[in-house]
Amino acid sequence: MLDHITQRYNTSNWVLTGGDGMSSFMKDGKPLPSINQLAGVILKFITKMKKQILSVAVFLFGALAILGSCKKSDSGSPDNGLSPEINNIISQDILNNLTNRGMVINKGTTPPNVTGIYLVNPFVLQSPYGPDDPWTAGQVIPDYKYKLYDQSGTTVKLDYKSTTGVDDATGLGSFISGSDKKFSLFAEVSGTASGITYKSVSIISGEMTEDGIKDFQYAFVYTEKNGDPNDNVLIPVGEGRIWRDGDAMAAITAVYLGHVPAQLNPAEKGAASIR
Repeated sequence: MLDHITQRYNTSNWVLTGGDGMSSFMKDGKPLPSINQLAGVILKFITKMKKQILSVAVFLFGALAILGSCKKSDSGSPDNGLSPEINNIISQDILNNLTNRGMVINKGTTPPNVTGIYLVNPFVLQSPYGPDDPWTAGQVIPDYKYKLYDQSGTTVKLDYKSTTGVDDATGLGSFISGSDKKFSLFAEVSGTASGITYKSVSIISGEMTEDGIKDFQYAFVYTEKNGDPNDNVLIPVGEGRIWRDGDAMAAITAVYLGHVPAQLNPAEKGAASIR
């Protein structure tokens, strides 16, 4: 009964009590939970919910961290700004190694037309493959010629050879990235150097001009060799060098085929991969 309930004020709060001094309500002759009991139940509920929310947050954070560490494009390729076709040719580890040693990678999906034959002279070693490389930066070897042809969008064909004939190769598949006048070409290559057949991944980078390829760079890493098990002739599989044009311009030339001087032995002829 309402007239049975009174309110009493103390110095800190209001307390509702029954007429008999009990700090609880009665309903249908049964005592209802006290305010303290209700507060306890609510506190337990809030604590439980906090734990559940924390568990969900931890799970979501872990999932996002895993997804972030394995970030790839929809095609499964690394999200490095290069096309899936290029990433199928060259691994991210090789790219990291070469760029850390000074190889320039020009990214983009609108590369220039690179069709032509280019003479690299002088052919200068920019970066040896490591401390075990008997050649040092600045080593100069006989000229190389690079033939880029049948370009269609971001695909192109590649052939190259040393002008002395000791190294001769053909691209198995080549793709280009870049924009405006700058480009990078990525190719799987099959060739023969000093009588030893090999496969490699190769990169050519530079900027197209009316005279040729400015700031020409060429890098390669061997992926396979047939013969030379002790690496006495060619550098080891898994290793690579970075070369550049010594005057920063691979000039346009009209002739791809070259003459092999009969008086030169293989070592004197020189090749980008010879030890």
